[in-house]
Amino acid sequence: MEPSEGNPEVTLFQSVEGDGGTKYLTDSDTGYSQLQGYYGVELCTAVNTPEGVEVSRRAWETLSEDKIAHLLFEGKWSGKGKLIFEFRQSGRILATLPPVFLNLVKVEEMYETWTVGDVSDPGVYNNIWPAASATKTTGQNLSAPTTSQEKDYFLFIHGWNMSPFDKDVFAGTAFKRLWQQGYKGRFGAFRWPTFWQPASLDHFDASERRAWMSGAPLAGLVSQLSQVFQEGGQSKVRLYAHSMGNIVASESLRNAAPAANVHTYISAQAALSSHVWDKTTPLMPFTVGGNPFGGGPETPDVYGYYWENGANSQPHEWKGEGRPSYMDPRYMPSGVRYINHYNPYDWALSFGRWQVNQMLKPDIGYNYSIMNLLNLTDLNKRFWKAQSTRLDFPADRFEIFSCAAESHAYATGQEGSTGGMFGAAVNLNDAPYSFGGAHKGHSAQFRGTIQERWLYWRRVLEDMRISIQ
Repeated sequence: MEPSEGNPEVTLFQSVEGDGGTKYLTDSDTGYSQLQGYYGVELCTAVNTPEGVEVSRRAWETLSEDKIAHLLFEGKWSGKGKLIFEFRQSGRILATLPPVFLNLVKVEEMYETWTVGDVSDPGVYNNIWPAASATKTTGQNLSAPTTSQEKDYFLFIHGWNMSPFDKDVFAGTAFKRLWQQGYKGRFGAFRWPTFWQPASLDHFDASERRAWMSGAPLAGLVSQLSQVFQEGGQSKVRLYAHSMGNIVASESLRNAAPAANVHTYISAQAALSSHVWDKTTPLMPFTVGGNPFGGGPETPDVYGYYWENGANSQPHEWKGEGRPSYMDPRYMPSGVRYINHYNPYDWALSFGRWQVNQMLKPDIGYNYSIMNLLNLTDLNKRFWKAQSTRLDFPADRFEIFSCAAESHAYATGQEGSTGGMFGAAVNLNDAPYSFGGAHKGHSAQFRGTIQERWLYWRRVLEDMRISIQ
């Protein structure tokens, strides 16, 4: 290895495929074979040494004269340089192949990371809130887009209970899956301050409140990106949100209305009441084995029947008045393609997790009633905190949604019939995706092997109308 910048290193392996193909990325059997026997053992690590590094003879000694030894390389250290192959006998150079020019970069520097805040330690920290605007932490040296394909922008928004390390892993995995499909556009990761470990109700609800509050700075970032990543006046920014990250993404779109700064929005396994989009989705039974659970719903369905400007009625009256839902089309940008990637058997959104969290609301210290102990003449029903602090719409809606208001419906990420802005839906439990009902399945697109999830990420690109030709 002859470096020109930094100290680039690569490890070489022999390809299991006789034609040097890429089936090892798409076929599980081929990928497994690539890891077995001498195919899975390195031939050498090319480093910067005057004498060079000897490649194991097994790379070519079994080949006939008309065959080619196909090699794979794995980047080991970043830098720029030339990979040079020399053929020697008794120390004498017999031939030198044309050099292979390499620019090895750490994965996180191949895409942009934007953050409105992270939580460095496990637990709940009530003094940590999202910043008003996003700051870029990686990808500062990426060049400006020039071709049409380079102007595609894929922005990933993570979900709940993610440590800073987890956020890096999920974003890096998503980027690599797209890049290996042939994606040539820009990739961005948007980070918001979810709490992580140990999981609990206050942990989840406090994180959700921060998710809602992260929507406005995400809208600002998307507006900024759409000025650069656009073509013919049409934004080429796509949003892909996972789990609770869909609260961030959908709230950002609501903030952006009526401007359409987003080309496509994929809502993947959304931990968000389906009634915010479509009040006609089935009601969620607050029962276990036919017996009541959680005593609910005790609070009005403010997701499906939301506050309207100038209205003086109380929240429990809004349903009878036929109010629009929170994400009703009148509040959302219409120039965006909305697609729901859902799983009816999703582990995290099932009864024992997201549904129970909704059924146990209002949280301790919150309620919906006539409860103003400081003003006994106030007989209006309201959402309250600590029995005397009133929570009003729209100013306190994020706290109400997160801590006080029960969802009357299933989560969007579990309910395939969700309409409203959604024009298409993909069942992630169906073949060939088969995410299933195990814990891993809620994040299967990040936690499965590339061979298992190749077709899923191809579907993502197709849904976003991103060409990889």
